[in-house]
Amino acid sequence: MLRTAVRLLLPILSWLPAIAQPSSDAVRFEVASVKEAPPPRGGGPGLRIDPGRLEIQSLSLRSLILYAYDVYYLPTPESINNAVSGPDWLQSAHYDIVATMAPGTSAKWRSMLRSLLTERLGVVAHFVSRPVPVYAMVVATNGLKMK
Repeated sequence: MLRTAVRLLLPILSWLPAIAQPSSDAVRFEVASVKEAPPPRGGGPGLRIDPGRLEIQSLSLRSLILYAYDVYYLPTPESINNAVSGPDWLQSAHYDIVATMAPGTSAKWRSMLRSLLTERLGVVAHFVSRPVPVYAMVVATNGLKMK
């Protein structure tokens, strides 16, 4: 029985690395420089997107992941803190990134940043659905009193 299970699972498991890797037709930066940086001082971290160029200054790896996967605009700070989980060094490791993009691809910078994080830093994303408390607006028992 165990041999049968191994024979059935082995072909499936062999596909997992291929699925986790970015596809070869994914949009990529033409040239990119990724350097470890000290934590920001004074001016703070920064992200600048110009046509054909992306400049990131001293952002933590956690912040880079939040930007790359577009989860920065969550309703509460607690939601943002729970959006990316991992070791403590995600917040303490800072990077400078300077990258050039092909003309007309500036709108795809998040996808290019995801590919760059995977290729250069070995970032692997795993998505999990978690229940969170929410508030529902309902009409009061004695009716709506808005005008």
